[in-house]
Amino acid sequence: MILLLPVGYTMMLQMAWFKHVDSGEVPDALRGRVMAVYSMMFMGMARLELCLAALLADRLGVQVTVAIGGFSVSGGAAWFWFQCEDSRGSAALM
Repeated sequence: MILLLPVGYTMMLQMAWFKHVDSGEVPDALRGRVMAVYSMMFMGMARLELCLAALLADRLGVQVTVAIGGFSVSGGAAWFWFQCEDSRGSAALM
């Protein structure tokens, strides 16, 4: 329960950041395509992720599956952080 507050906060930051990028950085001609990819990733891919998590939990156990998910998210966040740092010269995202 304690983690719901920071998770919700970071989800709202992510949505606000995407809206900023969508409205300011994406050309008008590509905005529909970008929104389609965004919708597919956050609505459609969740079903696939749930199927994969259920399969892993059945084979490996729930604790191992949650640990794999945590390491995957941490690794993705670190990769994203270093990509932003390389492209901008600093770690400032906003």
